[in-house]
Amino acid sequence: MSDRVVSKLKDWFDGYVRHIAELKLNGLMSTVEGKAPLTKPGYHFLSRNACKAAEDIQLGIFAWVFLVLCWNLIARCNSVASIMYDHIKWEQDAMTIVFPSHKGDKEGMLFVECNGLD
Repeated sequence: MSDRVVSKLKDWFDGYVRHIAELKLNGLMSTVEGKAPLTKPGYHFLSRNACKAAEDIQLGIFAWVFLVLCWNLIARCNSVASIMYDHIKWEQDAMTIVFPSHKGDKEGMLFVECNGLD
């Protein structure tokens, strides 16, 4: 695309972002937009149903483990999805999971310890 088109698109997008922010500020648009946290009853409902999966047992097990990791690590789905076997270690009686990078620290490493799973 030409520089002129890129500039116009950037101007339009910046204006659109400001417009959406103004709508949210004035209460004319929801501020949640799919970012509502998972409640404890919601967590229990999903884990119960994942454990009861009869048609595809492997999918149910995967869903349950994924959900337990998201909940106990207080992590985003995409962070948990990027966990590899090499990121998981045992130190005495605690499972330690290393996130090589995360949203708040692109250069460092974040260590998370799980002392028991809910």
